[in-house]
Amino acid sequence: MTERPKPSADADPTRQALTKVQIDAGQQGMAPISFLAFAKDEPCLCDVFLPVVDPASKAVTMRLICPQGQAFKAEVWDHFSRSGLRGVCVKNLDLPLIFDAMTTRAQEKIADSAVSCPEKAGILKEMASMSVRVMFAASERDAENTELACCLAQRTVGMLLKEDEVLRNLSQLLVSGRTLFDHSINVCLMSLVLGRRLGLDKGRLLCLGLGALMHDVGMARVPAEVLNKPGDLTAEERGLIQKHPRLGHQVLSLAKSMPYDALNVVLNHHERADGKGYPTGVSESSIPYLARLVKVVDAYDAMTSPRPYRAALAPTEAAVMLLNQAGPDLDHAMAVEFIRMHREAFR
Repeated sequence: MTERPKPSADADPTRQALTKVQIDAGQQGMAPISFLAFAKDEPCLCDVFLPVVDPASKAVTMRLICPQGQAFKAEVWDHFSRSGLRGVCVKNLDLPLIFDAMTTRAQEKIADSAVSCPEKAGILKEMASMSVRVMFAASERDAENTELACCLAQRTVGMLLKEDEVLRNLSQLLVSGRTLFDHSINVCLMSLVLGRRLGLDKGRLLCLGLGALMHDVGMARVPAEVLNKPGDLTAEERGLIQKHPRLGHQVLSLAKSMPYDALNVVLNHHERADGKGYPTGVSESSIPYLARLVKVVDAYDAMTSPRPYRAALAPTEAAVMLLNQAGPDLDHAMAVEFIRMHREAFR
């Protein structure tokens, strides 16, 4: 996520915040997952819960909506399907079962030539979203869930890289929602497409995709009132936000499956060529190549997303701003190539 400018005088504080996150299930020994991890009429591998908020006390309770061994009741399944509600919870100890089952189902769907490209894209986006949500819930709580989330992210990025048709249809891939999870998915997808255009090999693309997907994990430890603040940030609040690359790096370092180059993306995606970035102030060639790439994509998606203090910029406005920031802030060659890529994808 990029630095926020000072808000304009007509900034609308009611706009949906990019940084809006869901209920913290981690404190209750649970992990948030996607409802789409389950199949209609098939017995659930574990108990499934729905977070319910009491309107008066704001207390959160976990309501059992489907016990282990039973299929979802028709009315519950229909309600979720119609409403578009995706967030349910399972106990932490059940995550490996869910992840393995979802990966197997995804691989079967993606290998099926009868399944359309948009449907395959939807499956992969849902897997990416689930890995980021679990990662946010697991931040600094347990190494096991951190490892699980990173492994699911690796599987997802690996499947994406095998699906040329899916990646070629970038306009169908991007997520229209504007939570931090949606932002992370968009940055991952656009980074992979840009990385392929720039000739990165499969190993570096995997590291790029993982780093891009997890680049804002450190935001889980920044207070929501700071992330969603519609007005100017104080020096202390700005300092809290500027800690997120280092915090994300610390959390992800718990995962043995997180490659060194991907960790470097998380740590360095806010550094600047002129040395005025954060968290360490490295400059020019000292900034890892993959981090410079993600920084360009991150900046663009942040510009074209609504914030509490401003409306989303139009793609043409964001392109102009990218070029204006190229040089001291953004890598100029990457910014130019990204704009070309985006124009081709959406023309």
